[in-house]
Amino acid sequence: MRLSGARPRHTSASPARRYATLEGDLRRLPALVSVASSRGVALFWLDKLPGHGRRALSVRAPLGALLADPRVAKAGAGAAADAERLEAFGEDCAVRSPLDLGFGDSLADLCRSVLGRDLKKRKSRRRGDKRSHWRAPELTADMRAYAAEDAACARDIHAAMAADAATPSTRAAR
Repeated sequence: MRLSGARPRHTSASPARRYATLEGDLRRLPALVSVASSRGVALFWLDKLPGHGRRALSVRAPLGALLADPRVAKAGAGAAADAERLEAFGEDCAVRSPLDLGFGDSLADLCRSVLGRDLKKRKSRRRGDKRSHWRAPELTADMRAYAAEDAACARDIHAAMAADAATPSTRAAR
């Protein structure tokens, strides 16, 4: 899948069933926005979009409008911090309804505890380094798979937590 020039597609999924996550680089600039719905995952490689994606994040652009939609959950570990970084970076960017899924837990830990599955972290070839080079000339298949799984995991954790909160026996136990 080639990501340069990618544009968000409208899906029939309800806004409450779409989710967004963010990957950054070592300089803490946003590099990749992943959006997951019940129909799939889309990756927006900001580094390869015109103006490094700043205009794509505008509330007047399709991706920016999705991020600004308060009915769309922007779920993930550190989602509020990601939202702040995007807003500081983008032109006319507004990220509404960021939802931190865990309080200090990594997304991998949440995936394991809530969903009972592992979120595989991509490791670089350097010993002990878990950072990915999101500004590389091309994203590797492993990087694309990781980013897509990261967004899908955040979507599934949010859905599981929402279903748990809606279960009468869960509410009665609180």
